[in-house]
Amino acid sequence: MTHAWDASTTPKPTGPPTDPKLSARETWRALSIHIRPHRALITLGGLLGLLGSAMTLAQPLVTTAMVDALENDESITAVLGLLSALILLGTVVQTLGRYVLERTDGQRGLGDRRSSLRPPCQRSS
Repeated sequence: MTHAWDASTTPKPTGPPTDPKLSARETWRALSIHIRPHRALITLGGLLGLLGSAMTLAQPLVTTAMVDALENDESITAVLGLLSALILLGTVVQTLGRYVLERTDGQRGLGDRRSSLRPPCQRSS
């Protein structure tokens, strides 16, 4: 008795291989075709993410300065304000960068779906 989940009843895939071997140059060329229309937004999102990460990396340094100020009985108002600003702005900048990248991906996907819905005679490829 053969069950529906039996491997012998599973149809074998046909058609071109799903994992073609491309050189690094061919891979980048194929990727650049899709990136080119969105490169400004991708760059903006990447730079915002990088800036947000730099702010996150600076937080331990400011925290150390705050601990040093507490040990020396100095005012921590300025250091605490700087730490708070780094935390809040770093989070906002990273979130904004992530939003820009996700929105760009959504626009690219929408463009792909729209172009696949056009009749073949109206496609620009």
